[in-house]
Formats: sequence, C-alpha cells, structure tokens
Amino acid sequence: MAAGRGLRLAKASAGAACISVVLVLLVLQGSSLYFTMPAGASTVPPLAALPAGCPTPAEVLGLVGAEYPGAVLAAPAYGLGPGTCAAVPTVALHNGTQVGLVVVGGRIASASRMGSGGSSGSVGAGFSRWSGYEAYSTGALSVLGVEVPLGHEQLISASADRVVPSLRAPPSVAGENESARSVCCELSLWVGQTDLPGALGDGRLVQIGVDMAVMALSQSQGLRYAGFFEALPAPPVYFNSTQVPCGMPAVGGGYTSSVVNEGQVNSTTWEYALTFRNDACGPSSYYVAYVDYRMDGQYGEVQSEAPAACIGGVVMRQEQLPQFSGDQTTSTSFSFNDHGSLQRLDLAQAPSNRYVVQLGSHADTANTGPRPSGGGFATDWLASSSSSVVQLC
Repeated sequence: MAAGRGLRLAKASAGAACISVVLVLLVLQGSSLYFTMPAGASTVPPLAALPAGCPTPAEVLGLVGAEYPGAVLAAPAYGLGPGTCAAVPTVALHNGTQVGLVVVGGRIASASRMGSGGSSGSVGAGFSRWSGYEAYSTGALSVLGVEVPLGHEQLISASADRVVPSLRAPPSVAGENESARSVCCELSLWVGQTDLPGALGDGRLVQIGVDMAVMALSQSQGLRYAGFFEALPAPPVYFNSTQVPCGMPAVGGGYTSSVVNEGQVNSTTWEYALTFRNDACGPSSYYVAYVDYRMDGQYGEVQSEAPAACIGGVVMRQEQLPQFSGDQTTSTSFSFNDHGSLQRLDLAQAPSNRYVVQLGSHADTANTGPRPSGGGFATDWLASSSSSVVQLC
C-alpha cells in the first residue's frame, strides 16, 4: 500500500500519483486537450489539500493495520469542521463486519460496529428500482432517444438537500415468507454520477446517501439506518453518527449529499469527493470520503431506490419496498464545466430523465415534477409489491 499525503488509498490497490492542488484537469474522451477547472467549481478540498492537522492517510493506515490486522480500509474519509479535522474511515473485517472509526490525536478515539455489508446492485435490476431524476448536460445530443452529453460539457458535481423519511413495514408484509430474508423492506436515498444513462452498459456508478430498512420477522427490532457510499462494482461502505459531524439527522431532519469530481488522477481514473452533511450542523461541517474511480461522470442522479443483492448475475434477494412518508428533496444542484466556464443548474433548469420504482406489475412509487424554485421534488409511496420472479442483473 502506498503511503503519504497525496497518494490515494484505493480499495485493494495502491494509490495513484497526486494531482495539482491548484489546477484540476479534465480530458475530453478521445482527445489530448485538457481544460482547467473553472474557479469556484468545488469548495470541497481534494485529498491532497486537506487542512493542516488532518491525520494523513498513511498515519490512518498504520493505526488501522496495528489495531485490525488484515482489515480492509474502504477509502480515506474525514469529518471536517471550522478548525477541526478527524479521520473517520470505515474498515471491513475478515468476517464482513464493518467498523466505523474516529481517529484524532494520533490514536483511534472510537470504534463502532455496523454489521456486515447489506444490499448492493443499484444498477443490476435496471431503472425499475429507481425513483427520481437523472440530469445531464444542456449540450447533450439525442441519438435514438438516448441522451449523449457532448464532450466539452463536463459534469463536476451533483448535490441534493433532502429530508429523512419515516418508514414502516407495508400492509402486505404479514403475507410474505419472512423466514427467507434478513431484511423485509429497504430504501436507499442517494445522489450520484454515472457516465451512461442509468449506468446501464458499463455499470459505472458512484453514489452517497442514506440506507434505511425495517427489520424482518419482528418489527420490534426497529429501523436500521446509516449513511453509505458505493462505487460499483465494489460493495457499499457504511458510516454512522460517530463519523458525521453533529451525527446523522433524525427522521424529518434535513441533510445534503454530493458527489464532486475533483479531477483526473491519470488517463483512466478520476478522484471523487463524496460528502454528507447534517443540515443542523451548518454549511462548514461535513463528512467526506475520497474514491479513485475509473469513470468520468456525465449524468447526475438524485434517486430513491429499492436495493437488491446481485450475486453471480442473479438478483438473490428481491426487496419489498417499505411504506414511507416524507421523502422530500428540497433542492438540487448540478455544476458543469463548459470550456472553462462554470454552469450551475438545478433539476428545473437541466434536462433530465425520470424514473419510478416498479417491482411488480404496477408502480410502487411516484415522483412530482421538479419545482421551479430550486428543482426539488417529492417521492411518494403508492404500494409495495414483492416479486418472486428471479431476475438477471
């Protein structure tokens, strides 16, 4: 594993060479022409430019290796605030259990177990599991009804301010064969970037948000709730209230999540900053994870999803959508680089594709059109059918 600030600690691989703190370069597909990122495009520091006093990735790696031999460090992650910085990585143990850490003052200050990784396969079952909108460049071309963004307009960031909804088991859950599942009903709310519509084709998707589930068999087990990020095909990585400044927002509370393209690491890889902020904590305190990923994002996603596990090309667990209320997206924001000029749009201004969850023969959700002011929208629960048909993914 590579060590030192400015060297990435990617999943299961050594880091890549550091990028410039001042210039973030973008490359057109099939071209050697680079552009300078417009000024003010991102307010999130790249990994190589974290504030002084932050534990370096090398320091964190050494502490994790000493305390958890053989554990996998998912990605560098930090809790940032005015004058404060803590490393808050999540590590995966050999048995699959994920542990959220807080590293300050040269030591692991806290560790909290979050169980094993849950559902994955955001792309596997296709658009039928998504409910929300996919924004793309205003310079996109339409080819046989599929939007193809022009290379000179580069998506930089996708962001949304959302509200944590309330969840409960749907009325039909009593008739389901609960003994066959560990989770009855799950809902993931996230923003992300893809390079193809819906990430279909190459399966590239990087995302961050919240994952919620009503536990099976006995609802007295309550609600499973955590933040997560994912860079497919890698499994989801979870984070919790100990790692997020001011903690995870409660039901009805607001939060802002974003996926920011910080620039090119090499000819095939880009660095993404994935941020999560409890709105009650103020605009300057947030969680951020850094992922090096082989994708140059073109489509910005704001979605609510019924996740599923995709193993060996087959959907192994078909989740029934929980009954939810209050899934509000209060505002959305997307930034694009157009020949060095920064464009900022919301869903009401940008062209977008719209999707609705459909697990069975009818729609399980509906979403309103983006509001003229801020591009927010609501996702509403209609029903929760559970399909027993085996699907390919």
